Amino acid sequence: MTKRIQSYEILSTVGSGGMGVVYQARHILQNKLYAIKALYPQFCSDPVTRKRFENEALILSKLSDPNILKVYDFFEFEGGLYIVMEYIDGKPLSRIIGKETGPIPFTKALPLFMQILSGVEHAHAQGVIHRDLKPGNILITPDGTAKITDFGIAKIETGNKLTGTGTHIGTLYYMSPEQIRGEAATQQSDIYSLGITLYEMLAGKTPFLSSPDIPEFRVMEQIVYQPLQDPRNFYPYIPEPLVAIIMHAAQKNPQDRIRSASEFHQLLKTFLATPGTGTNETPVKEFPPSPVSQPGTEPAKVQPSPTQTTSHHPGPGTTIERRRRKKRISTVWLSVGLILFFTAIYLINKYDLLVRKGPPVVPGDTVGVFVQKEDMAWVEAGQFMMGSNFFDDEQPIHQVQLDTFFVDRNEVTVAQYHSFCEATGRKMPRAPSWGWKQEHPIVNVSWEDANDYAKWAGKRLPTEAEWEYAARGGRRSGGGKYSGSNTIGDVAWYADNSDFTTHPVRTKKANELGIYDMSGNVWEWCEDGYSEHYSEVQSPAVNPVDKTAGRKVVRGGAWFYDETSARVANRRGESARYKSPMIGFRCAVSRQKQ
Repeated sequence: MTKRIQSYEILSTVGSGGMGVVYQARHILQNKLYAIKALYPQFCSDPVTRKRFENEALILSKLSDPNILKVYDFFEFEGGLYIVMEYIDGKPLSRIIGKETGPIPFTKALPLFMQILSGVEHAHAQGVIHRDLKPGNILITPDGTAKITDFGIAKIETGNKLTGTGTHIGTLYYMSPEQIRGEAATQQSDIYSLGITLYEMLAGKTPFLSSPDIPEFRVMEQIVYQPLQDPRNFYPYIPEPLVAIIMHAAQKNPQDRIRSASEFHQLLKTFLATPGTGTNETPVKEFPPSPVSQPGTEPAKVQPSPTQTTSHHPGPGTTIERRRRKKRISTVWLSVGLILFFTAIYLINKYDLLVRKGPPVVPGDTVGVFVQKEDMAWVEAGQFMMGSNFFDDEQPIHQVQLDTFFVDRNEVTVAQYHSFCEATGRKMPRAPSWGWKQEHPIVNVSWEDANDYAKWAGKRLPTEAEWEYAARGGRRSGGGKYSGSNTIGDVAWYADNSDFTTHPVRTKKANELGIYDMSGNVWEWCEDGYSEHYSEVQSPAVNPVDKTAGRKVVRGGAWFYDETSARVANRRGESARYKSPMIGFRCAVSRQKQ
């Protein structure tokens, strides 16, 4: 029996989603085709879903533009909710890009995109923000007309929000940085989504990693902090002036973007009207590079001053003799001074042995003198069960035996890394949005950068096994989920308490070995290559290190991530050349010189 909904006869199913289905239907009296969007019955009683569905009908009824799908009716029938829309015999733009054309030549892409801009311009003039602009929500008819659809999460600028503060709403790959951060969407948010849509039309893909194996937080990190790849990396035949327009639309800071859909439209019209379009002779308007922005801050321009390199943590140039000289008194009190001096030496060694858990320094022990000067923690030889069953790449749990080693008590700081740059003539990395702060951990350094620093300092990067053993507290481990505690706020700067920035090292509680920040603050590079499971190289279980090429291991979580990432067993892999405001490092030294 043919299904009927009021005066409409259902002919076929056009498409379906998580909350509803779209039918092709014929009006019995008019003999005219329509599209009917129906909310699944189980969602009709949910007030939030119902409100969004009603919101789409309300907003579309306010809009009348050739490039926006038209709504004719909205009604409730036998407990179901329905929106009657014009029927479009077309294909989603995402399907055209993904399955038919790949990259679309700009001469064909821009006429379509300018239609989309016209529809968005009309919506914005009515105070409507779409919030989910993407190729999947744009239909292309056989005659080349673009129609914007799916206003289900759109909002009217003066209306009530349908989501709370901090709620992510939209499709991840097209969401603006401010939407990722949970801030209110504005017209500038739609401009950003349009920039990414044009990018995909011309390049054949979005600028972000897109694989089911890549976790969402990794994509969010890229959107908020990483500059867009040049679309010509994917399709080289995009004119340079057009690349500049895309980058202008997709700036991280909303204030730096193209100001409106009409301005976006005009920039493209000017581009098309420019003689020699697509050649190197075409003058290109210079737009500011994509800044690494942070909520409530301006892109930082602070560079470390040569006079601001003092660290509370001794660097390579500090010596014990230098500290001792400060304690010398006048020759008049020489005998008293000598007694105090040797007493101080005894107490220092006693402190290292009993409190810092380090071995006493003996004459000729150059390694011991070096690590004491460098303020490194002594990690006594032992064995432990490495890994967990929480994530697949933390398996299998296996026993590991390690020799004694030393590890930095804190992550390498900006001040320490700046000393390295001055000594070697290297440039400092790109500053994060909060600027360089001397006692904060260094960031935006690749594995290669970290390895170079370690060699310069007479150290090395810790192996992954050493890192986890030290984070767990070695032989003094209390068994905490995080490094030194089961209460993350005691030991880690992470998403819930960091205010989305790094913090000075040693401002949280140390673990059982007197080591700081092995959970949170910044991820830390390890020596090992990364594999999806612990590899066969772990099988010997004695001082294991994975020397395979490819991605390198990072450990410990960071200020941008939740508590799951801060667990002592958590791990992930990154390219050895990858740089991020979430990644830093600390160093290690073997007990015996290699």
